[in-house]
Amino acid sequence: MGHGLRAVLVGTMGMLLAVGAGRGGAEAADIGELNTGAIVVRTYTPPHLRNDIHIARRTASAILERARIDIDWLECGLPANLKESSACSRPADPNELIVRLVSGTTVDRRPGVSTLGYAFVDLGAGGGALATIFADRVRGMAQGAAVGVAELLGKTMAHEIGHLLLGTNQHSAHGLMRAYWSNADLRRNRATEWLFDSREGEVMRQGIASRLRLPAGGSPSPITRRLETAWSVSPLQRDDDAIPDRDH
Repeated sequence: MGHGLRAVLVGTMGMLLAVGAGRGGAEAADIGELNTGAIVVRTYTPPHLRNDIHIARRTASAILERARIDIDWLECGLPANLKESSACSRPADPNELIVRLVSGTTVDRRPGVSTLGYAFVDLGAGGGALATIFADRVRGMAQGAAVGVAELLGKTMAHEIGHLLLGTNQHSAHGLMRAYWSNADLRRNRATEWLFDSREGEVMRQGIASRLRLPAGGSPSPITRRLETAWSVSPLQRDDDAIPDRDH
C-alpha cells in the first residue's frame, strides 16, 4: 500500500509535544486581527474535518515555529466561520497562502494512487500560493500506521507550506521535506524527522521577507510584483512526489 505527498507532513501528539506547542498559531476572527508581519494561511476545510483541523493547525504551527515562522490561520471553508467570510472573499495578499482539503477520490480514481497532497510552485517567481491535501488518503495512512489522523494532517500541511515558502519542488534527504514517508517513520515518530533543517528555515524566512518587503514610496518590491502576477497568469510547476508507504 502506498501513500504519497507532493508535499508531506505526518504527526502524532507525541511528536507535537516533542516539537513544542509554542504559540500554536493565531486564528483570526476577521481581517482586522490578522498579523500583517506573518504568513497567513487560508484553509478550506470540509465539515467532516471540523474536529481535526484545530489539532492539525497546532501541529503545523509547532513545526513552523521551530523554523521561526509564525502562521496566522484563516478558516474559509467551514460554514460556522461567518465572521471570516469578508476576509476570505478578497484577493489573497502576497503573504497569504491557500491550503484546501479535499477527497482524493474526487480528483483521481486510479487504483494505487497514493499522493497525499501537492503544491503549485512557480519556479521563476521562487514561491507559490496554493496547496491541496487529500484528507481521505491522510486518514488512510494514519489508520494504517495507527497514529493520529489530525497530527498527520498537520504534518502534511506543514510540508506543503514548506514547498510554497521554499519555492521549489525538490526534496531533502532527511527531515520534514524528505520525499518518502513510511509507516515505520510515523510509528517511530522521531522529532528530528519532522522538522525543517536550518538552511530550509533561512530560505523560507528570506522568502517571507521578500513577500512583505515594501521599498521607499510604498510600491511592492519586484519579487512581490512577480509573485502577484505569476500566481494568476504564469505556468505553475506542480511539485510531484508520490510517497510510497513503506515499512522498511
